[in-house]
Amino acid sequence: MKLAMPVYQNKLAPRFDCAEEFLIIDVGSGRVGERKVLRCRSDYPLERATMLADSEADVIICGAIDQYSNRILSVKGKQVYSWQSGEIEDIIDKFVTSQYGAAIPP
Repeated sequence: MKLAMPVYQNKLAPRFDCAEEFLIIDVGSGRVGERKVLRCRSDYPLERATMLADSEADVIICGAIDQYSNRILSVKGKQVYSWQSGEIEDIIDKFVTSQYGAAIPP
């Protein structure tokens, strides 16, 4: 399973639509694997959402997200946990240890 998060200074970016990069992490069986950064080359939120929707990520954990971006991700089968905040490593630990509940619906 691949987890994606918009990142800003080692924290979850407060707004999905302003994030310049996303951290994509391979997580599975309670372990954290390969990490890579996906850089966003567009300032347009819909292009950012489409780029991430077309990525290998299965789950997106983010802060604030507009309904249209959330819908684009959901239609592509991505599970979205929105309105989250905190340090990236703490969020990864919570996810790997199954401390996240149901995704926020679009």
